[in-house]
Amino acid sequence: MQLDASDLADFYEAPLGLLTRRIIARQLRLMWPSTRGSCVLGYGFAVPYLRAFQGEAERVVALMPAQQGVVAWPSVRPLSALADEAALPFPDAFFDRILVRIRIGHRRRIRATPALCPMYQPGRSASDRLHGVGRSA
Repeated sequence: MQLDASDLADFYEAPLGLLTRRIIARQLRLMWPSTRGSCVLGYGFAVPYLRAFQGEAERVVALMPAQQGVVAWPSVRPLSALADEAALPFPDAFFDRILVRIRIGHRRRIRATPALCPMYQPGRSASDRLHGVGRSA
């Protein structure tokens, strides 16, 4: 059974979902103690975990696969969109951090999302990313 974005949003507002969010958010903070000045992408249903970085990171964006659907996040001035994993709408090396949150329970074969890899390049400033500095030709 494929869960859509509204089902997932409902789960994360329920007691078990709130607990799940707290546990995973704590682990994310250990891995990413600071995202100040960074660009952060959440792919899949990552919005429950992206909230923690909103006030700190320079840019936080949520992309959700078309087959899952999308929820407006945040509710004021949404930063979420539907995406086709084969044609993601960002240039290479645009993000400092990428959080991929997908449900694999009912997939027979797990495949990577190779389109995400070129968009990731740590250690560049947001200004450099916007102006294409350090980008390979």
